[in-house]
Amino acid sequence: MLLWFWRRGRLKVAIFTCLVIAVWMITSGHKDLNDLEKHNHDPYRPRMVKLSAKEARVQKQPKEQGQELLQDLPNEEKDVPRVDNSGAVFKKGELGNYEPTIKEVRSGPGENGAAVYLKTPDEESIKKYGCDMSVSDKISLDRSIPDTRDTECKFWHYPTNLPSASVVVVFYNEGNSTLLRTVHSIINRSPPSLLKEVVLVDDGSTVDHLKAPLESYIQRFNGLVKLYRNKDRLGLIGARMRGAREATADVFVVLDSHCECNVNWLPPLLHRIALNRNTLALPTVDYIKYSDLLYFPLPSLDQQKGVFDWGFNYKQIPLTAEEKARKKYPTEPHKSPTHAGGLFAMNREYFHEIGGYDPNLHVWGGENFQLSFKVWMCGGQIEWVPCSRVGHIYHPYMPYSVNIVSTDKIKIPVIRHNYIRVAEGWMDEYKENFYIREPDLRGYHVDVSDQWELRRKLRCKSFK
Repeated sequence: MLLWFWRRGRLKVAIFTCLVIAVWMITSGHKDLNDLEKHNHDPYRPRMVKLSAKEARVQKQPKEQGQELLQDLPNEEKDVPRVDNSGAVFKKGELGNYEPTIKEVRSGPGENGAAVYLKTPDEESIKKYGCDMSVSDKISLDRSIPDTRDTECKFWHYPTNLPSASVVVVFYNEGNSTLLRTVHSIINRSPPSLLKEVVLVDDGSTVDHLKAPLESYIQRFNGLVKLYRNKDRLGLIGARMRGAREATADVFVVLDSHCECNVNWLPPLLHRIALNRNTLALPTVDYIKYSDLLYFPLPSLDQQKGVFDWGFNYKQIPLTAEEKARKKYPTEPHKSPTHAGGLFAMNREYFHEIGGYDPNLHVWGGENFQLSFKVWMCGGQIEWVPCSRVGHIYHPYMPYSVNIVSTDKIKIPVIRHNYIRVAEGWMDEYKENFYIREPDLRGYHVDVSDQWELRRKLRCKSFK
């Protein structure tokens, strides 16, 4: 405000105005200044986004109408573009209301996402856990990582009444430090006002460090971290369904057990679901090398989408020029046909309304495609969120067996069984493309009448 008056030669008026405001604040009974100071020590506490009466009116209009009303705003307000009706505001140069006010500065092995090198790799742990645990154990559970977001992401302001989140992490014989670093990063980089709980689901682990020591360790979080154990191993799909049932927040967020959440990762995901409860929101996934835990982004990953071929191989391809042109800002979310399956967020009630995961999909494989088809065909949408970044350790191979289903129940590998269920239940005449790719699976019978009934109940659209 002073700058405005200064440019117009009205400094005296500016000083007088500031004095009046100061007197008003003192006499208005602001008795909570001590509380405010305490809150300011929380780097993730949201700062309120106050809208003018005209801006608030714009928010309540349909998108097309809202864009027309924005044309009538003064130039100063036009400089604060609004991309949707839920209160998200981009203010260039003004730090977003959920952005941390204190930058992480740490020193030590692996800090700022750096690699840690050993003279001799721990091949035994790589075989057992899918990454070098000797490297991981040298790195702090609270290590800093580089902010891999586009700089523009720092200037988005989100509503302060976003839905609450339960973060569900399923694990089976996970390495101790990789699992705990996942939990620490969730808590350290999530606004406390939004994170209701971290739900850990142990899918029948057999290693000692995931027994009593884990139960003892999570006591320090005073109930924020909850641990549930499956009596028998259900596989990833069944264990995630357990997590979805145990979750109590508005939104349940799925993460793998070897992740590191990046700066301000949660509000952008929750915002998309607040805007449309039928949205499956995807964070942009950064890479963590299994051998040295180097944290790094892939170029232009935030401008890609998830697709699949007829053999159910997941791939990522760049957005088309037309898709990019629809975005006013590169950091706006965009539609994606499908997702990899390991990391996503959904409204908990909507997830259950569309049937969650098919109970006849076993262990792991194909659930990401079926859920994608359900969402798009049954009234929802999938959005890729560039401003939400999460690092993930990609294993060189599966460190445990997925063939845990009795051969009396299914006669082929579980992943191929799952793919048949997805094709027969959801792809209609396009399933023929799958069988052209996988001719040896033609004629293998699966009963998908439950999926057809679900489609009728939900009044889903055809695959076409």
